[in-house]
Amino acid sequence: MRVVRYLIVLALISALGMTTITAQDDPQPGEPEWFASQCQPEDEGVVVPVDIMPEEPLRIAVLGLENNPFWFPVKEGTETAAAILAEYNTTVDWIIPGDTHMADDFSGGIEAAIVQGYDAIATIAGDAGLVPFINDAVSEGIPVATFNSETDAPNDRLFFVGADLYLQGQAAAAAMAEAIGGEGKVGVITGFFSVEAHELRRRGFVDEIAENYPDIEIVSEVENLDQGDTAYTQAQNFMTAHPDLSGIYVTAGGPFGAAAAVRDAGMAGEVWVISFDFVDETMEFVESGVIYATIGQNPFAQGHDPAIRLFNYLVAGEVPPCARLVTEAAIVTAENIYDFWTPRDGALPAAVQDIAPGDPDWFTSQCQPADEGVVMPVDMMPEEPLRIAVLGLENNPFWFPVKEGTETAAAILAEYNTTVDWIIPGDTHMADDFSGGIEAAIVQGYDAIATIAGDAGLVPFINDAVSEGIPVATFNSETDAPNDRLFFVGADLYLQGQAAAAAMAEAIGGEGKVGVITGFFSVEAHELRRRGFVDEIAENYPDIEIVSEVENLDQGDTAYTQAQNFMTAHPDLSGIYVTAGGPFGAAAAVRDAGMAGEVWVISFDFVDETMEFVESGVIYATIGQNPFAQGHDPAIRLFNYLVAGEVPPCARLVTEASIVTAENISEFWTP
Repeated sequence: MRVVRYLIVLALISALGMTTITAQDDPQPGEPEWFASQCQPEDEGVVVPVDIMPEEPLRIAVLGLENNPFWFPVKEGTETAAAILAEYNTTVDWIIPGDTHMADDFSGGIEAAIVQGYDAIATIAGDAGLVPFINDAVSEGIPVATFNSETDAPNDRLFFVGADLYLQGQAAAAAMAEAIGGEGKVGVITGFFSVEAHELRRRGFVDEIAENYPDIEIVSEVENLDQGDTAYTQAQNFMTAHPDLSGIYVTAGGPFGAAAAVRDAGMAGEVWVISFDFVDETMEFVESGVIYATIGQNPFAQGHDPAIRLFNYLVAGEVPPCARLVTEAAIVTAENIYDFWTPRDGALPAAVQDIAPGDPDWFTSQCQPADEGVVMPVDMMPEEPLRIAVLGLENNPFWFPVKEGTETAAAILAEYNTTVDWIIPGDTHMADDFSGGIEAAIVQGYDAIATIAGDAGLVPFINDAVSEGIPVATFNSETDAPNDRLFFVGADLYLQGQAAAAAMAEAIGGEGKVGVITGFFSVEAHELRRRGFVDEIAENYPDIEIVSEVENLDQGDTAYTQAQNFMTAHPDLSGIYVTAGGPFGAAAAVRDAGMAGEVWVISFDFVDETMEFVESGVIYATIGQNPFAQGHDPAIRLFNYLVAGEVPPCARLVTEASIVTAENISEFWTP
């Protein structure tokens, strides 16, 4: 399946000069620059609580809305956070103070939360009228976060989680121009002129049209109060007043109303709608070719992250890397809709249903799912209690966030009478350790198994489990040898190796001697990263020489000695590539030899030990693979398969690979 994933926020940061945090520009709460500081955090939607139990029970109020379908996944995010934080003696309450984003509704909600003794508050802040109420809460010692909508008026909120709405408006203008060929008449339907969030989207659109699309005329701008039926009538009025209308832009709630009017007028394909969010009603009109594009904003994260981050602040004083945590903005069209959405009846068109489990091509099918790290259980209670075994490792710090992911899934699935157990069958990725783990899980009556599969020796054990009616998923590492596993969650390791080669070439100026430290030559995952690197160097970088390749058994102290040996044997060494565990050992050897900036290290993963060496300029780049998702997603997807027969969109669910250097480290890591 072809996946199109647009990170337009990050692209527009570069193009339009969005304020971001850098190592040289690191404001903190209370400083003048903090309020407007902005970034997109790596742990968006998957941030986890710090592992500290509060001294007394905590209560967090999340003040939201339910006035249109957009809010369903926001509420779902909050409920997920509530399930996770319940393990930390913390209650999270989803509260609806009114029907609009405005201070007239939310001011009373904040006042009530103060009186009721909540320890922290997350709230929508649709206009400047809410500022004194936010500040009152903070003055009472109650930290406040905002989400989804916030006023630009300075206030004492700690942080905001949501879209950069002005940039979204600009992106919508570009999508409209593409839809209508750069010319024509367009009507604008906004939610409320008085809601600053809606105004940002409206102004971003209008300004971008005025600046870059002189042949597009905006003929009318109205507000629909976030209601689909009102948008229906307004769209009809646009088309009646302007028979040559080309497009309708809806900034907020109810775009499906405008789309229905276009459809009912027989104008689909002649009048295009541009909208926001991925609710079923909207996506059905994208699918049918009435809405040209709809732009997301990760509503799950908007409900989930404020509660978790407020907890972390309360118990550990931990603050996010910036104040405005911008959520991912994916653009969905008819071309890529099935990478982001499944129809309500679960039936995909035949053209999309290319393969399914059991088909010859299923095993190698590959995609990057939009719900990576945030996939949720289907809302079905199993007939009997279920047990899922997750067989992992803890032989180096990489596994801490993997385990966190599994524990988060366990907390979520506990609400569905399902137990998820994190089990360590041995010290290596290989079948010698994991075969016994699978056999034990079968004997102990687990209903599903997620396992690392480091080499082909595990194949018969996976197949034995499946033959017993126990679905198996693999994660992090898997063998290329065909087997009966249902799906895999992890990186495309060969491509990661190629990306590492390109990073090394950049670091050392395209020439020099390089040593390679792999985890295990016998672990297929490590071999894919090693081969991807070696092949890419051989093919595209003839002036780079690989002088030695060794294995460190994933141990940092071994990597330290091996890096020393490289530098002793090759005094003109330029780089060291570490495919798996222990890169901080190699980096420490470079630092201790006084060779930082002369011998560059390229590595993987975002553990603290590694990131500290990126920050200090010893590791040139480290490449991520979303370890949280690798621990979280297999358990949730196996549950969904057990209770509903739901399978993922492909068999190899490739996790996001972000490349972190000293230039962008503050967007991904806090010391």
